[in-house]
Amino acid sequence: MNKETLAEIALKYLGAPSIRYCGPEHGKSPEGFDCSGFIDFCLNELSFPYDKTIRHCNEFFDSFGILVHEDCISCGDLVFFSRDGFRPTHVGIMLDKETYIHSPGTSNSIVSVSEISKEPIVTKRTDHSVIYSHNPIGYKRLVFSNSRWKTLLP
Repeated sequence: MNKETLAEIALKYLGAPSIRYCGPEHGKSPEGFDCSGFIDFCLNELSFPYDKTIRHCNEFFDSFGILVHEDCISCGDLVFFSRDGFRPTHVGIMLDKETYIHSPGTSNSIVSVSEISKEPIVTKRTDHSVIYSHNPIGYKRLVFSNSRWKTLLP
């Protein structure tokens, strides 16, 4: 098991329907993914051991993996975005240093690959495609918890 395998699993669902988050029991299947449900589904398919009560992107950010500096990100790391600049509201899986796969979490959209721009948003638009392509708030790398130590997923 390695983190690149997580990206490979995610890519199998490219084009699957995306839905808006409507509770922890929905949005976790190829019939319709919300953003964190897509991550949950892919981690389960990877057989990655983690606390299954973690379901929303802010919970993944708060209690999952370790933070990675943006210069060190790689395939399989999680990327987080925020609508308000403070709390995580969207999550995806990095494919390389510039692109990630995600479920946009809006109706009538699909699981897709997006490019991350480091340029500031110059409009006051609240369009998800703009918010979730600029200035991520953080990256997390998968780890195995082993008592008080954590081991990085290779």
